[in-house]
Amino acid sequence: MTPCTILLPSVIRVLGGNPQAAFNLYFSNFLMPFRNEWDVQVWCEYGQNRGDCWCLEGKALAEEKNFPLTLLVYDEWGEKIAERVVTVKVCMAPEASVRTMFFGDSMTHSGSYMQHACDRMPTLQTVGFRTFDGKIYREGRGGWDMFSYFEHRLAKTDRIMSPFVFPIALSGEEYYGDLLFWRETQNPNHHPYAYDGYAYEEPKEGQYALSEGEMVQLRHGTWQKTELQTEFAFDFGKFIVRHNLGKLHAVSVLIGANDLQKIRYEQSSAAIESFVNYLQAFEQSVHAHDPEIAVVFNLPILGGSAYQWGRVYGSAYTEKLYRFNMQHAAQAMLATFDNREDERIFICPMLAAVDPVNAFKRVTYRPNPYADVERETSGDWIHPAKVGHCQMGDAIAAVLADI
Repeated sequence: MTPCTILLPSVIRVLGGNPQAAFNLYFSNFLMPFRNEWDVQVWCEYGQNRGDCWCLEGKALAEEKNFPLTLLVYDEWGEKIAERVVTVKVCMAPEASVRTMFFGDSMTHSGSYMQHACDRMPTLQTVGFRTFDGKIYREGRGGWDMFSYFEHRLAKTDRIMSPFVFPIALSGEEYYGDLLFWRETQNPNHHPYAYDGYAYEEPKEGQYALSEGEMVQLRHGTWQKTELQTEFAFDFGKFIVRHNLGKLHAVSVLIGANDLQKIRYEQSSAAIESFVNYLQAFEQSVHAHDPEIAVVFNLPILGGSAYQWGRVYGSAYTEKLYRFNMQHAAQAMLATFDNREDERIFICPMLAAVDPVNAFKRVTYRPNPYADVERETSGDWIHPAKVGHCQMGDAIAAVLADI
């Protein structure tokens, strides 16, 4: 008998109020491992088992309600190999504003799922240092991982310091930041993906900054070397104060793709342990600043087709390796953060809610030079298209509606 793990949090929130909406939980995403030969039985008063997913739609979303959802997995011999009971909570969009920082990598850099979440939940307000349209604010940086946010300590020509890393000896107001970063925001020839979206801020007299690894201070309008010796550390509270972001109700964390997509099986356990340790340190820093903030960890979504992984990485990395790492990361996140809502820690089941096929742009390719037919596949190895971002937005909006 092959063991199977059901990667779902104890509470699954669904945003109600729109009878035209639907919420799906895709079996192949949240079962680890998954086989087509297995039968997933769903016992529930509401929804439909559609073979590839459980779907909740229509009248079931008309009003607030809580109900149990039982999942049973049977192998091809009729042996039950997994069972889990979770609570489904249908939530309505609140009337009061929910000021939320979205923190992550390229998917948050894009902001598409955040825009959809705002469309579904009009009282959701995004908060952050970066915006491309003056409407959706975020802390999303393409290509960044948790190590980048915590360990970018030296500002060299090819790497800026993390804006969340501050001198321990200084307050948030006293530290201007990385001079290389601020200069690049003003450079008309800067790399747009790295430096667009930031409004330049003039330094104040007496502020400190980092200049090529050395501390300097603004004195009489010029940056001068200082004798200040200090270590640096990740500090969420100083970041909030530095950029005058005000009171937050929630922080949504969606990250993991850059942390784990190039990790081999042999290094997976250690890499995931390090990844979760960073997530714990992030949560602790947020709650040291304000214990009332809801920290929402989104279970990271799976990637596109094996074909696209080959197109991007040649023979180096595979879709199955990425799936292995993402699902095991989700397992570790559930073990660490589930059932801690009394500590203002929440889990969003984004992993389970994104269509493994149709969430991605669809393209065709010829399987060999002699074939007169083309196969359909996903158009990206990691990043979903609009459909996927809408499902991601539905998932996170439901959690934010109920914090």
